[in-house]
Order: sequence, then C-alpha cells, then structure tokens
Amino acid sequence: MKKLSLILSVLFTIEFVCSNYAVQADELLLGKADLYSILLLHPAMKDFDVKRNAFAVSRNASEAEIIKKEEEDRKFKISKYQTDMLEVKKNIIELDNLYEAKLIEKNNKFKEYVKGLATEAFLMETMNLKIETHDLQEQYANETKRLENKYAEIQNKVYELNNLRFDIGFTTPKETKEKFDLILFETREYVKKIADLKGISVVINSSSKHMKKNIQSFDRQYLPNYTIELFSMKLAKSEYRDEEGVLGHYETINDYVHSWLEHGNFVINNMNDCIKDCDIIIGGVDLTSEVLAALYRDYKIDKNLANSIIQSVLRY
Repeated sequence: MKKLSLILSVLFTIEFVCSNYAVQADELLLGKADLYSILLLHPAMKDFDVKRNAFAVSRNASEAEIIKKEEEDRKFKISKYQTDMLEVKKNIIELDNLYEAKLIEKNNKFKEYVKGLATEAFLMETMNLKIETHDLQEQYANETKRLENKYAEIQNKVYELNNLRFDIGFTTPKETKEKFDLILFETREYVKKIADLKGISVVINSSSKHMKKNIQSFDRQYLPNYTIELFSMKLAKSEYRDEEGVLGHYETINDYVHSWLEHGNFVINNMNDCIKDCDIIIGGVDLTSEVLAALYRDYKIDKNLANSIIQSVLRY
C-alpha cells in the first residue's frame, strides 16, 4: 500500500509539473499521427502492386528496352551464381570423399605397420595415429566451413536477385525506393502542415511499435492488390438509392482497409529505417484523419471513398 501511495504521489507530482510547464510554455501541444496507416493508404499507393512490391508505370520504347536489358542481366547473374553454387557443392563432395579415403588409408597403413611391434612401440604409434587423425579432421573441418560459407554467400546473392523485379510495366527496385522516399517525404510535409495550423510543434509516430514488426507468415502472391482495387471503388450516383448496395459498398471498403493494414507490414521495409525507430507515447492530438483528408483532397480522390477509408482507419 505504501508503494502504491508513493507511485501515485510521484505520478501526481509529474502531472502537476507537466501541467504547470504546459501553461508556462503557452500551452505547448503534443500531436501524434498513425504513420503506418497514412503511408499504406497514401493516395500515391493507388498504383502499388502487392505481388511485385512495385508501382505500375508507363514506359516509352527506349525505357522499355533498358528495363528489358536489366532483366536479362539479372537472369544472367542468377544463372552464373547457380553454376558457381553447383561447383562449390561438387568441391564439398570431393572434399568428403578425399577425407574419407585418407582416413581409410591411414588406418590400413597403421594396421600393417604395428604387426609384431612391442607394446611400447605399439602405444607410441597409436598416439601418433590419434594426433595425425586429429590434424586431418581439423583441416577437413576448416576447409568444409570455408566452402559452406562460400556457398551461403552465393546463395544470398541469388536470393537478393530473385527479389529484384524488372518488369516493363512496373518500377525498378531503384525507382520503387525513390517512390517510397517521396511518399514518406510528402507524408511528413503534410503532418507538419496540419500540425502548424494547430500550433503543434512535436508530433509522435503513434504506430512505431506496429512498424517495427516484420512478420511475413503469409505469401504475398495470394494477396489482392489492395490499394489498386481500393482506390478504384467508387459508388455510381445511380446506386445511391439502393440501401443494401450502399451498405455493401462501404463494408467492402472497410474490409479492404482493415485487411491491408493487417497484411501490409512488408511495405515498411521499403522505407527509411529511421521511420521505424520512432518512439510511441500515449496522448496528444491525433492528426491521422486530417493528414489523410488533406492528401486525398489534393490528390482529388473521390470524397465518399476518402471519407470511407478514413472512417475505416479510425475504427481499426
């Protein structure tokens, strides 16, 4: 009970000091924004292809030729690395066979040599065999480890190349990163603009813990292209009087938003690491809906669709 009283006393003191400071600092306001939701539902994500982890883009003939060449180079490198991996695997098998042959040869020589030897000489030769066998094992282990490390290094290069895509109708890995950098920069600018209007000088990323999660237990190949489909969901004026149709339309939007927010963690890997390391704090003025509203307004997203997405984010 005394400990509880002490904690309550300390919390009261902190709250009192903070309150006084806020008043003295002309009511300093602290804001927060759900960057995870804003980034995943940024209007520029309307061309994002989940399976390719890239954005749909139009190419002229010369650009298409460059992309085609880059894809050919990628496939050539993968083929070369796969050949190198087979060579390393062959070397490992040869090393295994050589090691086994040397052990057999050494043991056979030992058996022939010690026939008829006196006890002391036999013991001495046995000791020498153990030392030589240990040295042989050590050499074999070191060489095996070197080859296995080399194989793993090449395997990682193949893995990285397999994750790169150079499709003519989509952004290259470099272009994709640049697009995400632009989305991140623009999001920060909009957050700052909204915060300035409210007199807020500090804005905390309220979704930083969620952004740090990097769980990919699902296969992206089976996920829909959430944002491409989401930003094309518009209700025709002729359907406004159909209550069930309207309800179903907004329920579909809500389901898409929630499912995308649930499965979109992998997108954050495209962002700068610093955005994932921001701390989280409880409280403050939440700017999330206003930032999204400003982005959707400036990108001329359908008002009903924009409002539905924002309401879904707030209910997530």
